[in-house]
Amino acid sequence: MQLQWLPRSRRRGPEERRQWSLRPKRKLKKSPLRTRSRPQSRRLSRRISPSTTHKESRIVIAIILDSPKIAKTIFSSVAPETKQTSGYRSSTRLDARGRILTLRIQAQDLVALRAASNSFLRFIAAGVGAIEVVAPFYRTRRVHRPSGA
Repeated sequence: MQLQWLPRSRRRGPEERRQWSLRPKRKLKKSPLRTRSRPQSRRLSRRISPSTTHKESRIVIAIILDSPKIAKTIFSSVAPETKQTSGYRSSTRLDARGRILTLRIQAQDLVALRAASNSFLRFIAAGVGAIEVVAPFYRTRRVHRPSGA
């Protein structure tokens, strides 16, 4: 038996309070839980057409940067993201040769290829943007180097 507390506005006098202050709580109907693992209706799941993108896809992107140093910096910052863990539908390789940064993505389907390429191109763009912001500070910095002896 569950008991319900009454606010002051609904409380009665001392005699009535003894009789009526604690009364059983009414039972509410619970709706069934909806989860993502269970489709809401079978009719809806039948209407969805099968995916046609289950063909393995690949892309190779070569980006020419201003200097080999920038290519190496971008490579070292993005390389940890290429380490593949279980559960991903794509694998990525990144190479830096001279001024050219090469991105190779292989995916199980076109959707995974698009997602991986968008992510890595954004990582590279963010790295280039950060270098462009920071580079002027390093160009104007004068380093005192003692001469000779």
